[in-house]
Order: sequence, then C-alpha cells, then structure tokens
Amino acid sequence: MKPECRDFAKATEIKKIVGKYSNFISYSIKLNGDVINNLQAIWYREKKDVTIEEYQKFYEILANNTKLPYKYVIHFSADVPLDIKALLYIPGSSMEK
Repeated sequence: MKPECRDFAKATEIKKIVGKYSNFISYSIKLNGDVINNLQAIWYREKKDVTIEEYQKFYEILANNTKLPYKYVIHFSADVPLDIKALLYIPGSSMEK
C-alpha cells in the first residue's frame, strides 16, 4: 500500500466511511464485531411506528444540517399498482441567501 493511502486502512477511517455510506440499508455491516450501520430505513416502517425523534435524526443526516429543522414531513406509502414508500421533508426555511 502506498504510504499516503495508509490512513484508509485504519479501523477508525473504515468505520467512518462505511458508516457514512451504509446507513439505512437492511443488512448489518460489522467491523471487529461492532455493527457500523445501525440506522434502519424508516420509510419501510409503518408511519405509526416512527417517532418524531427518528424523523428529525434522519432529516439531520439527509440534509447534513442540525441547525435548521424541517417544518413538515409526509410519510407516504402505496401498494397499487406499484409498491412505493417515501418520505418528503419540507424545510423550515430556505438555506439560500
């Protein structure tokens, strides 16, 4: 391995990268016995089973913003003719200046 790339072989760096890009998938990824992706896909769950805190945490990860909360969330699912499950967030304010 090239010396300038050795940081990518460290467990902390692997955990950070895999954790960032593997959340909300249905399969567990383990590194040294620890589960890295522990966030579930909340859009697959029933609307009544998802808490406000889970909606907020998902919005913070999705928007990469902890300062501006969302104003509304729509949790939508349809079975016919296609199986569709979706979340739609309406931001509380515009981030453009």
